[in-house]
Amino acid sequence: MKTKLILLAVVVTVCAVACKRKTHRGVVPFLEFNSLTPNTVQDKSVKDTVFISFDITDGDGDLGVGLSDRDIYLIDSRSSQPWQLNLPDIPSDSYNPEIGISATCVIKLDAVKFLNMRPDHPNGDTLKYKICVKDKAGHVSDTIQTPPIYITP
Repeated sequence: MKTKLILLAVVVTVCAVACKRKTHRGVVPFLEFNSLTPNTVQDKSVKDTVFISFDITDGDGDLGVGLSDRDIYLIDSRSSQPWQLNLPDIPSDSYNPEIGISATCVIKLDAVKFLNMRPDHPNGDTLKYKICVKDKAGHVSDTIQTPPIYITP
C-alpha cells in the first residue's frame, strides 16, 4: 500500500510539472492571441469599435521603439499593406534585460477608420488581421492571426 501511494505521488508530481505552462525567454518577441471583441461591426460606423488583445513576452525586454519608428504591424487579410502602430516607449532603465518583460497589449480599432467594406462586397465583408511586433534590436516576433471580423452594411 505504501509503495502504491509513493508511486501515485510521483505520477501526480510528474503530471503537474509536465502540465506547467511554458514561458518564452528568447530575445525575439513572442505573441499569444487572447481575444477579439466584438466580431461584428457595421460598415464605417462611428459607434463600433473592435478590441484585439494579445500577450507579448520579450526575453531581453527591449520593446517600445518610441515615436520615431513603428513596432506593431497589423495586416488586413484583404490587402498586404500593414497598419503600423506604436507600443508605448519603455525606457531602458525601467526593465531588467536578464528578466525580460511580459505584458498584455490591447489594440482599439475604430470601425470608421479600420473596418470598411470593399466596394465589390456590398452585402458584407469579412477580414482577419495578422499581427507581429518588432523590438528595439529589430527582432520580429512570430505572427498571430485574429478570428474573422464581419462587417455588415
